[in-house]
Amino acid sequence: MHRPFERSCAPIHVYLSRHGETLWNTQTRMQGRGDSPLTEKGLADAVRLAGELASVPLTKAYCSPALRARRTCELALSGHDVPILEDERIHEMALGRLEGLTVQEAYQLDADNTDAFFHRPDQFVPHGGESFKEVYQRIECFLRDLVNHCPKDGSWENQEQHVLVISHNITIKTALTIMNGLPFNRLREGHSIPQARLIKAVYQPETASWSVLDMLK
Repeated sequence: MHRPFERSCAPIHVYLSRHGETLWNTQTRMQGRGDSPLTEKGLADAVRLAGELASVPLTKAYCSPALRARRTCELALSGHDVPILEDERIHEMALGRLEGLTVQEAYQLDADNTDAFFHRPDQFVPHGGESFKEVYQRIECFLRDLVNHCPKDGSWENQEQHVLVISHNITIKTALTIMNGLPFNRLREGHSIPQARLIKAVYQPETASWSVLDMLK
């Protein structure tokens, strides 16, 4: 099942990746809008992304404003002469009072609401942060703008686009949920997005729909 968007000029190939491993990831801390540096593994995995993208004719790259995402994007774009466009809409979910806490600390603070955060998106109550529905809406807006990219003169009409998007676990899961035509309360289904691994999705203008491919090796 696919969620329709407005018609675009040509197929858009989107390469989604979560940022590399960070210090807080190794400490099971909830990052949200907080930030921590990439670990040595995170840096190495971002460099590996550059190798995987070497043969991809990238035409554009978007990244979250978070420093961990920006650094991952810079390393992944080695060998590509495309600008990095930071977009607030693909920033990680704002977690409010949960940011910086370990998962264990979050459960100690409010076990039921933390469990809702991980398993029941429609029941999670943000305290100083965002709801999952709000995240869903801004990612939906980002994707809609991404496919409505054609200039009025039609100069891109026959040019396929290849776009890199470096973001975060929740936001990428949200994008995949939208691409598969599912509501926001389904976005916690399945596993977390592995760090610095590519997932490819293709938008087809003929059917105004997305096809999500298997995770790239």
